[in-house]
Amino acid sequence: MTQRSPTVEESFYFQSAALAESIVGLSGSEQNEFTEVPNLPALLNGSFSKEMRAKQLPVFGGQGSLLACLYLLAVLPFEWQDKKHEHLQKIDLEDARNVACEVAQNQKRTGYPSESCVLKHLRNSIAHGRVGFGEGNKFIFSDEYNGKSFSAEITMDGVGKLVQALYEAATKYFISQFGK
Repeated sequence: MTQRSPTVEESFYFQSAALAESIVGLSGSEQNEFTEVPNLPALLNGSFSKEMRAKQLPVFGGQGSLLACLYLLAVLPFEWQDKKHEHLQKIDLEDARNVACEVAQNQKRTGYPSESCVLKHLRNSIAHGRVGFGEGNKFIFSDEYNGKSFSAEITMDGVGKLVQALYEAATKYFISQFGK
């Protein structure tokens, strides 16, 4: 691996992953009524998510933190990857695509083929603020374009799984590009 400086897009992507780690830490502090102040270096090296994975707890908790992390890890990186930015082509979103297909319930499509990418529809939904909340702690995602529409419901746990898959894609990308 050659030494190089990150591109502007890679820098933003890294900052998004670090911010997602911070949100996880703050979410944990909130659950403890802020009795513990998060250790910032620990937030930025992934120790919170490692600890939560070891305990088999959801890494990203709460509706607000889930949506914020989904936005950070899916919207611009997915867009940049589609726009053929040289380095970001190496982001492997295959696991996240599979998780999106797995967790999206009650999918409805009008005008889109049945094999259209669920992750891309979810990305479009969050990018355009078309996310609502349904009964039973479900998110409702809607993607609309040129008379075509897609909608799906995803439980909080399902969105957590998707965010985790996107976060792991970011982590693998940074390791592949810049080492540990």
